[in-house]
Amino acid sequence: MDVGQRLVEMASGEVVERDALRIAEKIHEYDPNLILRYCSEPDLTDAPYRLVEKCPDGFERIVFDIWELDDRVIERIYRADNARTDVSTDLEAANELAKKAQKRRYEELASEAKEIASSVIKSPKETYKFTEPFSGKKLKVHQHKPVETERG
Repeated sequence: MDVGQRLVEMASGEVVERDALRIAEKIHEYDPNLILRYCSEPDLTDAPYRLVEKCPDGFERIVFDIWELDDRVIERIYRADNARTDVSTDLEAANELAKKAQKRRYEELASEAKEIASSVIKSPKETYKFTEPFSGKKLKVHQHKPVETERG
């Protein structure tokens, strides 16, 4: 891809990447008080961009630093905006999804453990080897001895 096609010349004569300009426009459309600042001479530990908010008292306050200017910045702004979204409701929904996923995973492991136990009981062999689904340990079941954990 031609680098010239990725750049846009601004009125001030500066050149900006088209993607960066697109993100800056999205930020401005969402809230004109949010301003994307480019740190022209950042230190090694400083982010190259910074999002600031022009507050009613006239001061600019830092919202957050930005290392990569992409759509994740817009998502982060949406998630952090308490005035336009209900963060607690979103958090509760995310927690509920996590609980359901955890329960589903537990049920899968329990089902696998049940199948292993059934196979061990039905097996005519003196010993039976398997990997325990909850811990991942390799076990060896003997008909007349305690269970051994295999080293491996």
